[in-house]
Amino acid sequence: MRSLDFGSRFATAITAIVLAGCGATPEQAQQSLSTRFVGQPAEAFFAKYGMPLQTMPTADGGKLYSWRGGQFFINHPAQVQTVPNTGGGYEKTHTTSHTTQTGPGSSKTESTSVSVGVSVAPATVITQPATSEELVCEVQITTNANGVITAFNTTRDTRGGEMGLSRCAEVFGVKA
Repeated sequence: MRSLDFGSRFATAITAIVLAGCGATPEQAQQSLSTRFVGQPAEAFFAKYGMPLQTMPTADGGKLYSWRGGQFFINHPAQVQTVPNTGGGYEKTHTTSHTTQTGPGSSKTESTSVSVGVSVAPATVITQPATSEELVCEVQITTNANGVITAFNTTRDTRGGEMGLSRCAEVFGVKA
């Protein structure tokens, strides 16, 4: 019983370590980012992380910004499989004989054989085509008329690089 108890605690500890290495979830990133940036000047955010893609005025004199960062692509090569030769190809033999009389009651026969063969090499088959995966963080930032951030919302958060669960958490340094 005691070893079972140790085994359970060990498995729980390993699971916690693995999950901690995965980084913050998108939900944790959103909460952390909202807490960090709401109340801060939008210009300070843009100076540190780059300019927005789009800006639209709001009815109350503020602005609505669309921002994208941390964008890159991971290229996954095609998956291929070699399929062995399944009996394709052929072989052909051609024999030519020539008989000559060498004397009364005797003859000489000469035969020549030529063999030609063609075999089919194993085929390479694509089992999964090459793909490209985009990793990116996109947020929507709302400011008041004074340029202070009043809302910070994640609109697109792909998985992170390596084993990360949130690209936004990676871009903004959010820890789990």
